[in-house]
Amino acid sequence: SSQGDPWGRIQAGEGRILAMAASCSSTACCIRHPRACTQQPLEPRSGQVEASACFQEGCAAKDCEACGHVERVPNIVHYVWVGEGCPPRRALVSLIGAATQLRPSFVYLWVQSEEVCDSGPVAACWRSFGAVRRMIPPWERIAPAASFRTAVREMLPAHQSDVVRLFLLNTIGGIYLDSDAFVLRSLQRWRRCDFALGAEQGGNKLNNGLLIAANGSAFGRAWWRRLQTWDGSGWDFHSCVWPKLECERSPGLVAASVDLGPLLPPKRFPHGEGALLASNRSQLTSALARRDAVHFVAFRSWVNEGPELLWNVVKHVLTSAVERTAVRMSVQQQACVNHILAAGVKGLWEPNHGRAQSVNRRRSLTRRRGASVG
Repeated sequence: SSQGDPWGRIQAGEGRILAMAASCSSTACCIRHPRACTQQPLEPRSGQVEASACFQEGCAAKDCEACGHVERVPNIVHYVWVGEGCPPRRALVSLIGAATQLRPSFVYLWVQSEEVCDSGPVAACWRSFGAVRRMIPPWERIAPAASFRTAVREMLPAHQSDVVRLFLLNTIGGIYLDSDAFVLRSLQRWRRCDFALGAEQGGNKLNNGLLIAANGSAFGRAWWRRLQTWDGSGWDFHSCVWPKLECERSPGLVAASVDLGPLLPPKRFPHGEGALLASNRSQLTSALARRDAVHFVAFRSWVNEGPELLWNVVKHVLTSAVERTAVRMSVQQQACVNHILAAGVKGLWEPNHGRAQSVNRRRSLTRRRGASVG
């Protein structure tokens, strides 16, 4: 039934049924330093983009209310799977954390055919935690060929996933999660933002593995226009670097925080937070207490380079889920938790084969560094 279901109502012809995000106001910036905020993009000085104090506080710090007091983002969780079978087991960890911490109104698993993740124990786990499969709209509806410099159907699945997630947030709104992005606690305060996402600690990028957005947000629309210009090379700039630059230019439109951000694999990034936590377990407890979510970038590298840290976080997510739902967790849900624990850390990476048809095997125009399908 489409009643009460945002996507169903859109499909039924009611158009955008969620309120358009409000225009930026002073409350969209850091309220602790309102005079430092700007509603206009900052002008480059000598070729450099200067970040205001509003960006430093409202776009990077947890304890600064960057976004106002009214919830603008619907409590809807989106996963996108451009591939065969079911998403890997790590996606179940993400789902269980999101379902128990966020108590979402809807959880959508967006797939490309009716046969994808339609049967088997993993599919049953998705259903047991409230996920509903939805068909990804045709590429021509998402991104008409005339509006994109490079046809979406010719892109890598990872790039297609990036396009689909932004389309869904611009159209419906909600919370997008990659399969290796784990929610640690409520994201309610970030739902007061028109757009929020994670930042790399000390990095020059923002992370698109966790996105929180009101439908029709100004930042989301600007990002969409940027993706439309992609010419077949430099996807990383369009998906990760440009959002950081735009956040610096327009801090009143978006909140970015390391507390929503990624952990990079320790050997490939020896000076990052991931390496620090992997080498010093005593820091992990405080990191989990500080963070609202974590995205394990380059998940396979984490399985090989930091399996102990990764597994400790997974157990933390699952333990928290069991504690929060001790009275209501069903037999099927508990079986899903046990299924993940029995598979172990290496089982988080392994694909879930099932009754599925092959999708999108077209030759790609380029390779994306460190890309993963959501």
